Amino acid sequence: MPTLKVKNSRKAIGKGHIVVFIAAGCAAVAAVVLARHDPWKNAKDDLPDSFQLQVPEYYVPAAEEIGYHEELTIPVTNDRVHAIAVGMSGDIYVGGNDLITVWDMTGNLLREWHVDGTTMALAAAGDDDKTQVYVALEDRILQCDGTGQIVGTLADGDGKAVFTCVVAGPDGVFAADAAHRVVYQWDADGTLRRTFSGTHADDEPSGFVVPSPQFDCVVSDGMVHIVNPGKRQIESYSISTGDLESVWGETGSGKAGFFGCCNPSHLALLSDGRFVTSEKGISRIKVHDVAGQFVAFVAGAEQLDVKLGATLDSQCCSNPCTFDVAVANDCIYVLDPFEKKVRVFVENGAQ
Repeated sequence: MPTLKVKNSRKAIGKGHIVVFIAAGCAAVAAVVLARHDPWKNAKDDLPDSFQLQVPEYYVPAAEEIGYHEELTIPVTNDRVHAIAVGMSGDIYVGGNDLITVWDMTGNLLREWHVDGTTMALAAAGDDDKTQVYVALEDRILQCDGTGQIVGTLADGDGKAVFTCVVAGPDGVFAADAAHRVVYQWDADGTLRRTFSGTHADDEPSGFVVPSPQFDCVVSDGMVHIVNPGKRQIESYSISTGDLESVWGETGSGKAGFFGCCNPSHLALLSDGRFVTSEKGISRIKVHDVAGQFVAFVAGAEQLDVKLGATLDSQCCSNPCTFDVAVANDCIYVLDPFEKKVRVFVENGAQ
C-alpha cells in the first residue's frame, strides 16, 4: 500500500498567504460554532437562518424535470447511516458507525452484525448461498459472508488509507482510497491487479483531485467509471488496459452541472448504462445518459425533505451529509442520513 509524502516548505509567507490563512481561520471558527450548535446530530432545520445557505429558487427542480417518484420507504435502526448496497437476492445492506443491518423490501430486519470501525462503503456480491459482503472501514476492507462472519481482509491501509468506495463484480473488487487519491483493483483471490491514479496524460499530472472524503466509482462492461470530485467530472477507464476512454461532467449550478467544491459524492449505474449521481451541498439526485447528458432528476432537496443549504454546515465534508445511492432492478435506492431510512425511487411510467 503506498504512503503519502508531505513536502515541508520553508518559503517566506507573503501578504497573499496571510489573507488565505485569515480566511481559513474564519472558516474554522465558523465550523466550531456550528459544530457546537449541532454536534453531529444530523439535524436538518436546527441552524439559525443566518447560518443557512440561502439558495435561489432556480436550484429547485421544475416538476417536469423530475422523472421519478418515491415508491417505498424503509426505516432502519442504525444510529447513523453512511453506506448502502443491494444484494442479488434483493436484501438491503445498510452501514453506519460499527453496525451493519440487513433488510428485506417489506422492511423486516433480517440480520445485523457489528464491525470494529465506521462503515464508509458496502458492496454485496454473489447469490443467496455464496453472498460476499465487502465492508470498507476507512483504513481497511473486510470480506464477510452473508451472515456477517469475517472471512478475510482484502486491504489493510495501516491507518494511512481512507477507503470511501468498494465495488465487487466479475472483474474483481475495486476500492477508492481518498487519502492516496487512487482506485485499486483486486482479482477474486485478493491479488492487487491494477491501480488507477488519474494521471493519464503528461499535461495532467495532478491525477484525481479529492478535497474531501467523497471519492466513488462504479464498474460495468469492462470499464471503471471514477468520480474526479475536485474537477466535478466522471472519468471512464478500460479495466484491461488502464487507459482513459472518456470524460464527462461540468461545474455549475444548473441541472447538467455539479455544484460546489467536490461532486458528485456518490455514483451508481442503471442496467442500460445510465448514471445515477448524488450531490452534496445542494442535495439532489440525477440520472444522466451513457454520454453524461442530463436526463432527469430523481429527487431534489424538497423531495428529500432537506432544507436547502442544510448540508452546507460544519458537517458538509462528512458522510452523514451525503445521500448514498444503489441500484437494483432499475429501482434507485437512496439512503437518507437525516431520517435514517431507505427511500426507493421508481421511474415515472415504469411497470
